[in-house]
Amino acid sequence: MVLPSKQNNISKFLNPEAEEDSYIDMYNAALELEPFQRAMMAQYYYQRVHLRELGLRISATCEFHILQRVFGSGAEIIYEQSEKYIRDTDAPAEI
Repeated sequence: MVLPSKQNNISKFLNPEAEEDSYIDMYNAALELEPFQRAMMAQYYYQRVHLRELGLRISATCEFHILQRVFGSGAEIIYEQSEKYIRDTDAPAEI
């Protein structure tokens, strides 16, 4: 049975490691979502240990008040972790 293309697109978000797309493709696709949906996707990824970095990277693109709606009282921690993750990964490597 072939699923409609919209369902296929949703399944790519829910199980990215089963797809041929790289995590950067998943990140770019998440950026096209509405802010609340993007925060929900960040939460989904964050809750899975093997996708946590992707969740943090997507969380860094969300405004704090939207993260509060999705993560509740944990929003401040997620916000700080995502900012630190971006800061650490974007820093130039020392020689």
